[in-house]
Amino acid sequence: MILGPLAADRDLPPARAVAFEVVPVGVTASAEVRDWGWGTQMELVVDGLPGDQDLTAWLERPDGTRVPAGSFRTTGDQVTMLLGAGANTTEAVALGVSDLAGTTLLRAPLGG
Repeated sequence: MILGPLAADRDLPPARAVAFEVVPVGVTASAEVRDWGWGTQMELVVDGLPGDQDLTAWLERPDGTRVPAGSFRTTGDQVTMLLGAGANTTEAVALGVSDLAGTTLLRAPLGG
């Protein structure tokens, strides 16, 4: 069976925009999340970070543990990533991005 764009779109869970409260000066960031049976899909758009940084995205649980959602490298330009975490937003209190040293660069509460 081949599914076309309309069939696939019809089955998408609703997207929810999240607002970042921790954002470095000069950086813009936005994200949309979708909960699936397997976890959370995130579309993350970031602009203004210096190039050539390796960063990780995550969901944070109420106990402070973080569920990895993937990694990416900045380019100095706007980057758009489609990432996934093995937890739903209902199990998390925040979505974030950190550098490899663990410093949180972006953080958005989820109100899980």
